[in-house]
Amino acid sequence: LGAARALCGDKPGIAAILGTGSNSCLYDGEYIIKNIPSLGYVLGDEGSGAYIGKKFLGDVLSGKAPEELKTRFDKKFNLTKDKVLENIYMQPFPNRFLASFTRFLYQNLDIAYTKGLIRDCFQDFFDQRIKRYEGFGEMPVHFVGSVGFNFSAILREVAEDNQIEIGQILQAPIAALTLYHIHGKSE
Repeated sequence: LGAARALCGDKPGIAAILGTGSNSCLYDGEYIIKNIPSLGYVLGDEGSGAYIGKKFLGDVLSGKAPEELKTRFDKKFNLTKDKVLENIYMQPFPNRFLASFTRFLYQNLDIAYTKGLIRDCFQDFFDQRIKRYEGFGEMPVHFVGSVGFNFSAILREVAEDNQIEIGQILQAPIAALTLYHIHGKSE
């Protein structure tokens, strides 16, 4: 509810989180009236850092990622397949491990594959977490979270392709939430 109030204030809209994980809700200006359950990083979290990282590492380890990007990846991280799998299956917080590669991807947006990967992951998010709300095209969709914030240009492109109006994109909700509680709405 805090994210919805920070993003939408007292107006109806869809509030979405795109960070390490992802989620969304339909907000009527006062209450959350619908939520498509997030199923976590294994079964869901479309568009999130964990989701993007999972897709990217799968492409790197299976040989689908372009050679130039794989070379940069190997130089920066020096991770073997066994080390990646250990971090995912044997260490705590595998979702954070997966999401940690979004910074590397952001630094490598000059490679067409990278932008395409992010676009595809955001498209999956819109398909699974936004387009399933009745009337989704009639109200703005607002975002909070580092992934949505840092890849906002790509997020806006995918939204435009889907004829979805984007409202605010915030890295963190705290400032807007503070204004909501001081003034009774976000500014």
